[in-house]
Amino acid sequence: MKAALAERHPAKSRSSTALIVLHGEYDLARQQELRHGFAASPLFEVVQIDMRDVTSIDATALSEFVRLKERMWGFGTVRIIGATPHICRLFHITGLDVRFEMHDSFRNAAVPFSPVRSYP
Repeated sequence: MKAALAERHPAKSRSSTALIVLHGEYDLARQQELRHGFAASPLFEVVQIDMRDVTSIDATALSEFVRLKERMWGFGTVRIIGATPHICRLFHITGLDVRFEMHDSFRNAAVPFSPVRSYP
């Protein structure tokens, strides 16, 4: 997982954007990795999750997305970008497609991004 997140600054407002880039499969075996990648996200007003290279997710991964959204206290936006039709269907079946913004591309999300710090 590659995440581009701003450094933690207590005085920093929540007006910035974070980008989290996911790759491969996300299941129980990678739950802690996903949780760690999402850890700083509540500091941001907008979190964009690039899922173009994600091949599959399971219920544990979906629960981490819900956990992320709940930790943002309803004040932030989470954009899922580039998820496969199969993954979009999982979001739809579980009703999560109404809790997250779903976009097929960054162009359609129409939000500029400029990270402060990048993590491998």
